[in-house]
Amino acid sequence: MKTWFLLSELGVSEFNHCTELTRAVFIFFVSLILSVSLSRPLIYFLKKLQMGQVVRSDGPQAHLSKKGTPTMGGVLILITVTLSLILFGNLKSVDLWLCLWVFWSVSLVGFWDDWKKLVLKNPKGLSARAKMFYLSFISLITGLIIIKLNMPIGFVLAKINWHWILNSHANLTLSFSILSGIGCLFLIWFVIVGSSNAVNLTDGLDGLVIVPVMLTALGLGWMAKHSGLPVDIEITMIASALLGSGLGFLWKNAYPAELFMGDVGALGLGALLAMMAILLNQIVIFGIMSGLFILEALSVMAQVGFYKLRKKRIFKMAPIHHHFELLGWFETKVTIRFWIVALIFLILGLWCFL
Repeated sequence: MKTWFLLSELGVSEFNHCTELTRAVFIFFVSLILSVSLSRPLIYFLKKLQMGQVVRSDGPQAHLSKKGTPTMGGVLILITVTLSLILFGNLKSVDLWLCLWVFWSVSLVGFWDDWKKLVLKNPKGLSARAKMFYLSFISLITGLIIIKLNMPIGFVLAKINWHWILNSHANLTLSFSILSGIGCLFLIWFVIVGSSNAVNLTDGLDGLVIVPVMLTALGLGWMAKHSGLPVDIEITMIASALLGSGLGFLWKNAYPAELFMGDVGALGLGALLAMMAILLNQIVIFGIMSGLFILEALSVMAQVGFYKLRKKRIFKMAPIHHHFELLGWFETKVTIRFWIVALIFLILGLWCFL
């Protein structure tokens, strides 16, 4: 491993490119093989502990058959991503360790929430206030670390060639590359907390959330490689690990699911994607690529807010994927169409980036 890093520092661009590609491929296949290999023992272990899914009685009736399906499968993604990165990642990378810190700490919050529901038999799990407190604490600690390291965190609002609109060669660039300390803390808090909760809300159907997570990771990894900025290539390696592990998880999570992600997976994955975007300084592009997650979160906010104001519901059920189920769509149709929407948002985000 030391030889790899020594050779990559020689400055030969062709060899560096080959090394990065080789590492990404290795990380992808290691995480994929680990994920597929460990999924069956994990399912057996969770069944033995009777850690099965709790189904809402007021939800779609088709979901009643899911009761008892092993959950907390996010542990599988957490472990396989981490192992593959430890084996083939650059352990000197600050970005790598920051991402793993956020991934593990937020996942542990989700783990405690799942544990309270499934083992301690508390149907509510962590209260919304407690969950927000822990997520905020982790986000603020992360922000302070970034400020201490003097990392240039900010966001690009727009960088668009308007020639085809204005018939001129003007290039409009609006960017804020470095924020103040307070602004940086708020931005990091908002993105991590918002993304983790949005991904968690999207996790409601077999295979629904993991594919948009992989698509978003793919977009972030591609931007890290082709941004032309001095960003850490380890973001691409993390994306590669997520792709491999995600595919392995989807193998068991596809309809009819044998394993669910749980909060330990959804919260952690949302936070990890957010951290990757923060380190890339691509918050706005990340927001576009994460459009499906944002729509799911907004549907819940609109449902709750409108009910408090008017005592009426906008949707038959929130998040919005359940609304379409209650309209009569089959679960697989909702899932695949939402995947298509996620792909459209990814393409739109990459187009804006380019």
